[in-house]
Amino acid sequence: NSDLFGRVKFIDFLQKPFWDLVFTMYDPFILSEDMAEFGMPFGQAIKTIQRKTKKPFRWIGYFPIDALQEPVWIKNSVSLCDVPILYTNWGMKQALKHDQTLDQKAKIIYHGIDPKTFYYVGEKTVADFRQKYFKGSADGKVLVVNVNRNQLRKDWLHTFIAFKEYQKKVPESLLYCHTKKDDMGGNLVQMAKQVGLSPKDVQFPARFTEYWGVPTQLLNMIYNAADMVISTSIGEGFGLSSVE
Repeated sequence: NSDLFGRVKFIDFLQKPFWDLVFTMYDPFILSEDMAEFGMPFGQAIKTIQRKTKKPFRWIGYFPIDALQEPVWIKNSVSLCDVPILYTNWGMKQALKHDQTLDQKAKIIYHGIDPKTFYYVGEKTVADFRQKYFKGSADGKVLVVNVNRNQLRKDWLHTFIAFKEYQKKVPESLLYCHTKKDDMGGNLVQMAKQVGLSPKDVQFPARFTEYWGVPTQLLNMIYNAADMVISTSIGEGFGLSSVE
């Protein structure tokens, strides 16, 4: 249906009495949003179904908390789960600010990666990939890579400003932005241009959206090809691209 987060479909499935365990991975504010279809916030709708079910399921919630929280967000999400899971100590502190009882049941599970997925491939393979993927434009240059969504809190503007300063010291360098050119964070091509970077200084993937990325094997090769991986995110601190 029209809901970007699939909440109406989720509730439809949830009302079938099959479930022993139910896992969710939503931002707290998304679970806290009032839904006209349910007559209550999404998180409260999940809890209501759980209470009405003859054989109640256990609700395990995973919460990416990377910004200051409103009390109602925690109340309608983290507080309602049987097992709430945060992925950082900082996220846990934000949740505890609004519900001290979470100290008894909330857990922290850090981001992780599978070393069979992200690993070093060797210099010859890297050199061949760089030449092919960047079509020679990275040859002999320091390759700087930023892998992040094009949205405001990733602060791409400061990536461009920092790279422009770096170029003064290392002219033979290339910035590769593994992201969508035009998204919630604005038009990055124009943003880079305003900072004084030309198309030969900054590259983007040819075909890329938030829904259509690249195969994991290709992302691994992009990390391998980089001389430097950077992030200017101001609301994260511990993100997947850093761990990868």
